[in-house]
Amino acid sequence: MTFHEKYYNMNMGIIDLSDLSVEVVPLDEPMMSEHIGGAAVNRILFDRYGSDNPIVLGTGPLTGSFAPASCLMVATFRSPLSGRISNVPLTMRTGPEMKFSGFDFLVIKKAASQPQIISVHEGTMAFRAADLLMNRGISEASGMVRRELQHLRSSIMTGPAADNRAVAASVSVSRGGSFDKTGLASLMASKNIKGIAFDGIDGLPFGGGDLARAETLMEGLSASLHRKGNGFSRILEQLGAGSAIKELLPTKKMRPMACYHCPFPCMSHVEVRNARLLDHNDEKKKSSMLLTDHLGFMVLADKCKADVFPIMAACNEGGLDPVAVAGIIPRDGSLHDMLDTVRNLGGGLETGGNDVDNHGDGVIFGDIPREETDRFGGGIAPLTVAGDSDSLESWKKRVALSMILGICPLFLLMFPAINDGDLLDFIASGEQERNSLQDRLHAGINVVCRS
Repeated sequence: MTFHEKYYNMNMGIIDLSDLSVEVVPLDEPMMSEHIGGAAVNRILFDRYGSDNPIVLGTGPLTGSFAPASCLMVATFRSPLSGRISNVPLTMRTGPEMKFSGFDFLVIKKAASQPQIISVHEGTMAFRAADLLMNRGISEASGMVRRELQHLRSSIMTGPAADNRAVAASVSVSRGGSFDKTGLASLMASKNIKGIAFDGIDGLPFGGGDLARAETLMEGLSASLHRKGNGFSRILEQLGAGSAIKELLPTKKMRPMACYHCPFPCMSHVEVRNARLLDHNDEKKKSSMLLTDHLGFMVLADKCKADVFPIMAACNEGGLDPVAVAGIIPRDGSLHDMLDTVRNLGGGLETGGNDVDNHGDGVIFGDIPREETDRFGGGIAPLTVAGDSDSLESWKKRVALSMILGICPLFLLMFPAINDGDLLDFIASGEQERNSLQDRLHAGINVVCRS
């Protein structure tokens, strides 16, 4: 059994939106053998179907495995904002659920005439009309999809911002926003894709030693994993956020959360009152919001101070990129005025603010050029190894490595002690295969990093 047969279903789905047809196609073994998986195979498939302006969703060999932080799915497409190829990392449970649904890759081409939800379940792909979901907030729309599909386990949804063709639109994964800052939501809207729903139940057979290998790897990271401070705050600290921003986090009302099989909970549920969110109707009722976007929180907190939570919640509900929103809302405006601005953006209305596409250049990414951050979706924190004189190249290669293998890029950036050899040990059956995979992995990184 090859490592591909062990870690993949070896099926991909071809979805033609123009006539709402689907096709299950066996994966090309030579292509998989040469490029390993994830974003590297995505790019080959994107080039193959390029005339249809596709969105390619792909998993890596370690997606859904016992390897740490093996949550990743990657969306590869041509950004409608920059015109460049972008690879957006989609976390939480999206990757494992797609793979457990029976597909390793999906190619979504052309455009539908009416809004659709694509449902992926037990080796099948189906369409459901999404007209009733248009211009509804992410929570309401997700709830409606969940009630209709019943066994929905994970989804990628667009909000009112994409429905109204707002430039600042961003997809949402499990109602908590995403790392999409390069227009995946806008492209989905142009294709009349309201959302993609996954229901994975099958799982994959993994090696008997994989769990023990993962536990050993985590033991080596024990000191780093258990440092003081929750994961969300630690990433803010690594990004250089000042104490004024970190102190906004209500540590007693934060519930840490991690993606699939990740030992480092870098997200948080934050308890807030509904009155501080959107409607101001109930001062006593409490609710929570999911913080997943570290860059978005940091930039919004710098602009909005204590009002960052209702603004962030409004962005999540509207399907908006918080970093882009931060470049538009007034610095010293009232909460009411800022929320009005966010609502107007979500409704596609002009705000008279700054250029939406000018979000954060030279501020949050330091020495990493915009072209490079956009290559990986625009939302991955610019975490680099202290003292590394070649930090840009190291960052690019580490992020590309994660996107090929199916590991969360934030996890690999936060824990540089994990190297490609540690991860290939989950795949290779011996030293010879490992050396061969390492050579192909480096070639795959070059594929992902090319223009």
